[in-house]
Amino acid sequence: MLKNSLKRILAKSEMKKEGEWYIATCPALSPIGAQGKTKKAAMKKLREVIKIYIDGCFETIIDELLEEAEAEELK
Repeated sequence: MLKNSLKRILAKSEMKKEGEWYIATCPALSPIGAQGKTKKAAMKKLREVIKIYIDGCFETIIDELLEEAEAEELK
């Protein structure tokens, strides 16, 4: 349930152009960034990267909590 609520999180993003590429970054989640040939493409990729990052954070937190609780894997 908590994961679904993260779809509504707002984070400031920044955009700059380097040569032919647009670079989108999220300073709050530094050093996360993405690039694209258009602003729209760069932002779409940035959203994908942020989702992967947040999913990884959840997995790490869950693993740490299970380890602390000395939980055993069900077979």
